[in-house]
Amino acid sequence: MVQVFTVLFFVGFICVLLNFLYQLQKISTLSWSIVRILGYFFSAVSSIFFAMINPHWFVSADGYTCAVALSWVVPFIEEGLLFFIWNLFKRHSVLL
Repeated sequence: MVQVFTVLFFVGFICVLLNFLYQLQKISTLSWSIVRILGYFFSAVSSIFFAMINPHWFVSADGYTCAVALSWVVPFIEEGLLFFIWNLFKRHSVLL
């Protein structure tokens, strides 16, 4: 199950990254493409496997609620980090 979690998590991350890079080329970063939706979906499914891997962390309904909340927050955090890194690169790059 650890392998399934890892694969789904990184596939979701790569989908979010590809959508970010594609939208950056089009100068329209706020879109809901199928790649972005797939990235969110894979991140959500990976959190289910994360909850299965660590059942002692999620012993009550509150724990599973936290796992679901975490699954929906991770892609937003990924995109926020990508925007932050891109803005730092644009600000300090001599090439742009």
